[in-house]
Amino acid sequence: MKVYITGASGTGKTSIARELAARGIPTLDMDTICHRAHRETGEEVGWEPGKPEEWYEAHGWVCNVGTLEEFLAAHETAVAVGLSSDQDDYLKLFDKVFVLYARPEVIIERLNARKDNEYGKHPREQERLLKWHRMFEQEMETKGAIPINTERPLSETVEDILTRF
Repeated sequence: MKVYITGASGTGKTSIARELAARGIPTLDMDTICHRAHRETGEEVGWEPGKPEEWYEAHGWVCNVGTLEEFLAAHETAVAVGLSSDQDDYLKLFDKVFVLYARPEVIIERLNARKDNEYGKHPREQERLLKWHRMFEQEMETKGAIPINTERPLSETVEDILTRF
């Protein structure tokens, strides 16, 4: 079983990935195989908080699909957790897809509290996320993703996902 878990920043992807890995499930945090790149040239670029919307329109968060394929091939059951601009290129690799969701105020609270990732702390990024997250969740559901509410304790959320494998 190959499982993909996605969702907007602040919905709990990293926490879920850590919990699944702690339970012995091969889990790939896709942030480790992604980078920012110019959409037209493919050139890798740096990032810092507070970029304007025009910058995001010209750049994407792109994953190394070959590395993802190698990870999935190495495990009978495997979970990849992430979100990237090119995810339509690899959704077909998965048997099940889950999309995480939470209310906007929960997302903002989590973004402001997290210590391991600066994305989403800047007001511009928060505004961008809040405009976009519901549309993304609905789009993923139309593609067959199973919605998962992450506003409950982490252990309950993970158990819910595991029962749906």
